[in-house]
Amino acid sequence: CTTVCANGGTCSAPNTCTCAAGWSGVTCANPVCSPVCANSGTCSAPNTCTCTSSWTGATCTTPVCSPVCSNGGTCTAPNACACASGWTGATCSTPVCTSACANGGSCTAPDTCTCPSGWSGPTCTIPVCSSQCANGGTCSAPNLCSCPSGWMGLTCTTFFCASDCRNGGTCSGPNTCSCISGWEGATCGNPKCDGGCNSGTCTAPGKCTCSMGYTGQQCEIRGCIQGGCGNQGICSASSGVCECNPGWGGGACDMPVCPNRCSNNGLCVSPNTCSCSAGWTGSNCETRAPTCAGGCGGNGKCISQDKCECNSGWTGPTCTTPICAAGCPGTCSTPGTCTCDTGLQWTGTACITPITIDCERCLRRCPGGSCQCDCTDSGTETV
Repeated sequence: CTTVCANGGTCSAPNTCTCAAGWSGVTCANPVCSPVCANSGTCSAPNTCTCTSSWTGATCTTPVCSPVCSNGGTCTAPNACACASGWTGATCSTPVCTSACANGGSCTAPDTCTCPSGWSGPTCTIPVCSSQCANGGTCSAPNLCSCPSGWMGLTCTTFFCASDCRNGGTCSGPNTCSCISGWEGATCGNPKCDGGCNSGTCTAPGKCTCSMGYTGQQCEIRGCIQGGCGNQGICSASSGVCECNPGWGGGACDMPVCPNRCSNNGLCVSPNTCSCSAGWTGSNCETRAPTCAGGCGGNGKCISQDKCECNSGWTGPTCTTPICAAGCPGTCSTPGTCTCDTGLQWTGTACITPITIDCERCLRRCPGGSCQCDCTDSGTETV
């Protein structure tokens, strides 16, 4: 054989090599790999493949992923991971939460949210209140309690009364008024008569208004009381009952009568005349008293909500602007008083009287003749 047979081959005939197992070629220089090397791998020795960087294994059929697939992921092609359930991303390192994490929460493991301060729950949708909401309150937002009726405050520990306690009553519990002597009811709006009014109505603390034909402190006596019916009625001889003049009532006609009992917002002080409690107005104390910002400046009266009726000499929404005669060229400082501008040559209560100055000075001041001086009589001039 002209060329030596390599790798254990023998020259079995002129220029013919018989190769050892695992080799081939004219001179037995080519290694044989069975099965063949796949994916561009090269057979570098008998049954030995040298793979490219993207493949590995005996025949270069195993893909390489760099970085490796994590969290149970499988490398199915070069740098291509098939992720296990609950993971995603190029290397299966990103967890998957089936329901999105809300309120700034982060998905830190499959279906596991890590919530920011103030939130909890599987998807960070449950608010957290660092101090427990008391008295039936519920945590509706981070550190914010929604309180039931009658309670308020950061943790629902402060009680209040939704309706004002009237007639001197005080709020002593949630929607609970403690009334002073002589008053009762949910808001202390009902007068109280100890022992009740048998045949009448309790119209003021300790004061019964008796039905016709009854008298006595508790309207327990039938007939005119001793002493008659005063000057406001006459005692009927047939019935023994006081017949009261218009505007008066009671067993002895000694109680003035007002329509609707002054709406329970005042006291009837004389026939058809109510003395209203603070904050109420109207002939029957039926209207909330209006309020005006600034109290109308002390120069008017509040006639409706935020509407002032100004006294003479004042104007403006809050009666704080004085009124002066029309044409005041200065500043109206008080009603009817015009404060003249020192830069103008006028004086008087309405700033309409010209100021007279020395004629000679005028001539010096007005060399062009724009001022007119009359020095014939008084030696003065008028600007």
